Amino acid sequence: MFGRGKPTDYDGESLARRAGVIETREDFVRFAQLLAHNHRKCRREWENDKLDRYLEAVAGFASDFDGYVRNTGSNPEGNPWRLLASVLLAAKVYE
Repeated sequence: MFGRGKPTDYDGESLARRAGVIETREDFVRFAQLLAHNHRKCRREWENDKLDRYLEAVAGFASDFDGYVRNTGSNPEGNPWRLLASVLLAAKVYE
């Protein structure tokens, strides 16, 4: 299961893996905490590190979600918590 995780579970690769296995609201809460920790500790990974740029990227990625599904073959829409995590994670770097 998603679990509490290790201190290193906030790196970009670990976040992507964890976003893909979110099942519950509690999983999403833990993911959001790790994403915030990633922002504090790994700011260089963030293309959109200011709130306004990040929110614009959230909107942009959500608008182009069909393209994401086509390109990756992944569709987290069946689980709203996983979908939300995917959008928040992608907005880190989405242009």
